[in-house]
Amino acid sequence: MGPGEIVGLVVGVLTIIGILLAALGWFVKQKIREFTYQIQPTANGGKSLADLHKKVDRVCDDITMLKRAVIQIEDDIEELR
Repeated sequence: MGPGEIVGLVVGVLTIIGILLAALGWFVKQKIREFTYQIQPTANGGKSLADLHKKVDRVCDDITMLKRAVIQIEDDIEELR
């Protein structure tokens, strides 16, 4: 076995390893995409995890509005006494 054959063998083995690693990388990328689909902004018509902060902000605004209304009603009741 000469030096040229050894180099060819090493290059061939490295090529096969590279192809296997590329295939493994593609497979992992596809699985990550599949498992994280539900938390993507375009999933579920606005019902995804990425839209959660908007909904929480709206709930906070509603609670603040209700709190102000309750305080106003309590103040009105106190004035009537």
